[in-house]
Amino acid sequence: SELDKTGLKSEPIVSDFLSLVERAQKDPAFRAELAGSLSPLFRKRELFTPDSARVDEWIEKAGALGVDLLLRK
Repeated sequence: SELDKTGLKSEPIVSDFLSLVERAQKDPAFRAELAGSLSPLFRKRELFTPDSARVDEWIEKAGALGVDLLLRK
């Protein structure tokens, strides 16, 4: 599910974070860089490298969690 971004972009740090999340979702080169940075974690634990759908899921969840943590007071 997509984050409810209504009003969130008025907070500069949240806006920057959401821009990063959006870039990770839409920019294939950035996604490849992100996936590449995660690959050593999977090699060390002898786990399977995540597929594109799993990376999408993680980006969405990280975006929602990140916004939640940034807005906590």
